[in-house]
Amino acid sequence: MNNWLRVSTRGESDGEEHESFELIIPFLRPIEPLFGDDDISKIMCNPDSSCWIEREGMVSRRQDGSFAPGELHAGLEVIANRFGKQLDASHPILNIRLPDGSRPSAIIPPLVGPEPLMNVCKFGKRQFSLDDLVLCEVLFNGVHVRTK
Repeated sequence: MNNWLRVSTRGESDGEEHESFELIIPFLRPIEPLFGDDDISKIMCNPDSSCWIEREGMVSRRQDGSFAPGELHAGLEVIANRFGKQLDASHPILNIRLPDGSRPSAIIPPLVGPEPLMNVCKFGKRQFSLDDLVLCEVLFNGVHVRTK
């Protein structure tokens, strides 16, 4: 079972914690494999049903992983409810933080259309060293030397 969208809720009768993962993932099945790919840092689903990913700083369109009409909207409403948020025409913007730190956000009609817009910023598993940051020119060598 993936951990990217696992939410625990208290059971009404027995007080035990139940995983609601099974309730949420069916609405995101078209893009489920993207969440398991640690090289993907961002998933973007546009109102025209196109899906884009960011991998190693490069954005590319996915030919697979589109939602049927209404499917993403319904899934986002369920996810919002599981996090105690409201997502409807009077509250069309959703921002949440998942237990792993990833940040899904969504905008639904009437602000966008015909379908919702969803972005998920994933926290990568890769840890960068100072040398990696200098090599990628995120830090300059002089800054690197001073931090050691």
